Amino acid sequence: MPAAFRALVAGQAAANFGDALAVVSVVTLVYRATGSAAFAALYPLVRVVAGAAAGLIFPAVAARMRLQTVLIAAQGGQVLFLASLAATAVLAAPHPAVLARWYALTFAAAFLDGWTTPARNALVPRLVEETKLVQANSVLATVDQMVLLVGWLAGGVLVAQLGAVAVLWGAVALYAGATLALFGVREPQERSAAPPSTPKPHRAAKAGWTALWHVPTLRLVTAMDVAEHAVYGVWIGALLLVYVEQALGRGAEWWGYLNAGYYAGTILGGLLVWRAARWVERRLFESMIAGSALVGLLTLGFAVTSVPAVALTLCLLMGPAFQLRDVAQRTLVQRSVDAHLLPAVLAAHGILMNAAFAVSVAGMGLVADILGIRGAYGVAALVSGVTAALAFGWTRRGEPGASPGKSGPMRS
Repeated sequence: MPAAFRALVAGQAAANFGDALAVVSVVTLVYRATGSAAFAALYPLVRVVAGAAAGLIFPAVAARMRLQTVLIAAQGGQVLFLASLAATAVLAAPHPAVLARWYALTFAAAFLDGWTTPARNALVPRLVEETKLVQANSVLATVDQMVLLVGWLAGGVLVAQLGAVAVLWGAVALYAGATLALFGVREPQERSAAPPSTPKPHRAAKAGWTALWHVPTLRLVTAMDVAEHAVYGVWIGALLLVYVEQALGRGAEWWGYLNAGYYAGTILGGLLVWRAARWVERRLFESMIAGSALVGLLTLGFAVTSVPAVALTLCLLMGPAFQLRDVAQRTLVQRSVDAHLLPAVLAAHGILMNAAFAVSVAGMGLVADILGIRGAYGVAALVSGVTAALAFGWTRRGEPGASPGKSGPMRS
């Protein structure tokens, strides 16, 4: 992989590690200041709303700035906002005004963070050859999961040993390191040059939504993603903890084991996809559909088992299934449109995914109340299975764009 791609991976690894530490430390600060779980739960909600708002603005920003510049500005801005939050936590006693400022700074930092994923994913096709996209995406996915696993495990220990404020300053330092690493990201001139007619910012966003609807490959991938994100809420910590207690009859420690098993599986899955990159490269649609079908089958087994060891094994196996599907989907999206339209497409796609997941968090909780926790996982399995079956039927009918070798009309 070229040096620019390695710099991007290093920067994203540092930023993701910093993000994990920041989440643990800020949630701890809020909970200790208020003693309220509701206030602590408000933190991730603020981040989701900020990320959705960022997706609306990102196409206009990407239409005017180089993606490397967008990433540097986003990471550097987060350094400033998180440093302000850490300084406030040190200097001011918690009271409503201080909490309001914490949430405002959290929103600002999360807003900028909402630019990093679409900018990063849009940069990858510009930094590596098209034949190496699967390998590049699997490397990024594997590093992401490794960093998140270490970050979440280390975050709790570090907060307990050093305190939330000290850990938050550590997150600031990591974001600063990530910003510096991004200066090593250099796009090839011929790939980064502006198209002959650069769209106006307000038209850039519209072009992304138009492509999602009119490019057959994007329409299929987006429909699958929306359907599956609509049931992903079943995997949030609260419902998984209910599953551990009610379905497995075990204590909270098994909640940690299942999470660790899933992360270990995603790391293994990323390595397997990287090793099988050429095979996946030739079968992107088949890989995406097979991944969804496997997720459905494994989730069904998860719903019916009462044996903790079996549930842990299924979590471990879900990691490779999710990685196979996600890497194939990401590569298909990156290949479906012109590089200059890709940022707007990724922003529109991200908005839909955030909206579907937000609805899912509430919706799957209601399903669990009505059908029981096993029923909730059964519904998730059914949705994944039906989605895979419909996608398979779509490709078998030979719809336009259903072949990996064909490009959508938005591709130039």
